[in-house]
This record gives sequence, C-alpha cells and structure tokens, in this order.
Amino acid sequence: MKKLLGIMALSLLLGGNSYAKEVIIVCKFENGNSYGIDGTVEKFNKSTTSFPISDSIFKINENKKSLIEIKPNREKIINDVEWSEAAITWYVTPDFDPYIKFSHEINRFNGVYKYVASYDKEHYFYKDQKILRTEWFEPCSTTKKLF
Repeated sequence: MKKLLGIMALSLLLGGNSYAKEVIIVCKFENGNSYGIDGTVEKFNKSTTSFPISDSIFKINENKKSLIEIKPNREKIINDVEWSEAAITWYVTPDFDPYIKFSHEINRFNGVYKYVASYDKEHYFYKDQKILRTEWFEPCSTTKKLF
C-alpha cells in the first residue's frame, strides 16, 4: 500500500506539467490613437495607416506564468511579466532606442491587446512629429495549431 501511494505521489509531482493550460491567441490590429504634445488626439485604423501592421500572436501558459510572442521563424520569451486576474502586463525599453518606452497589456476580460509607445523629448516623434504617445488596440481570439 505504501508503495502504491509513493508511486501515485511521485507521478503527480512529475506529471504536473501535463495539466498546464497553454493558450495561443491571435490579436488583429483594429484602431489606435496618437496623442500630440499640444493635447490633440488623432485616431487611426487599418485603412488609414501608411504601413502594414502584422498580427500579434502569443502563447500563454497560466500555470508556468510564461508568455511567448510568436513571430515568423522565431519565438520570443517575454520576461518580467505581471500577472493579475484582470490583465497580463509587461514593459519594454528597446536597446536600440532608449527614448521610447512600450507598455503592453492583454486584458483578460475583454480580450483586447493594447500597447502604448511613449516618446521621450529626445525622440524623433516628439521633437519633429510633436507626438507624446501612440496606442494600438488589437482584439484577440484563441486559436489552435492547424498542423
């Protein structure tokens, strides 16, 4: 009997990852706003942007608290993610441009991925374009691998 209980306990410990809930979501750009340093707001959407915006794809594992962004030919592990009941949030300052800060949030209730670019006074968008920040909204839906 002790051996049976030991085997069961060991299998539960080793098999914990088999119950990990992994979800893949695809987020498609819908619209956004640019906020000028003078307080103006410019709205934009798919038909008014001058450049194509590709879909955002994420692999979320709630149990492991891991978030992976899936790009063509690579997967990027996102570090320093904040998990709450309402949202999954993370922040990025790219190495190549210290004058821009990105905040990302996936709302767990309405399924919208929102990312915001905030521009420092030294950034081109702030100095020349007079833009303080830009935000994009992408409704998400769950999906599965097809093959």
